[in-house]
Amino acid sequence: MSSPSTYPKGKRYAGPIQRLSFDGGLGDFVERSSYPGQFIKGPIPLAWIAQANALPGKAGAVGAALWFLAGVKKTQAFRTTRQVEEIAACGRKAVYAALEALQAAGLIKFTPAKGARPVVEILTSSSP
Repeated sequence: MSSPSTYPKGKRYAGPIQRLSFDGGLGDFVERSSYPGQFIKGPIPLAWIAQANALPGKAGAVGAALWFLAGVKKTQAFRTTRQVEEIAACGRKAVYAALEALQAAGLIKFTPAKGARPVVEILTSSSP
């Protein structure tokens, strides 16, 4: 980012931060994607993923989004965010249906909260 001295005297930059990467093929700077370099922190039990992917609807995608958030929040019990919908590419109702399917399969435990996002706990074989 440019130093404040490059802006007109007495004015401060008030716009959003633009994240750029250099594209060698273009020879210019381009805007980075919204999720650059992010990844799902493991280990994730393969049996868990296989079981989630076998469930109907978006259960597998929602499960992957939950594991991503668990890595970000550094805990397996957390309140979900809108990011689950964005990562799984589905709406709120589809997320709730997937959470119910994942809970019925014994992969998660979730507590719906009226007027708030549900609290989810990812269950693994080592979980109580």
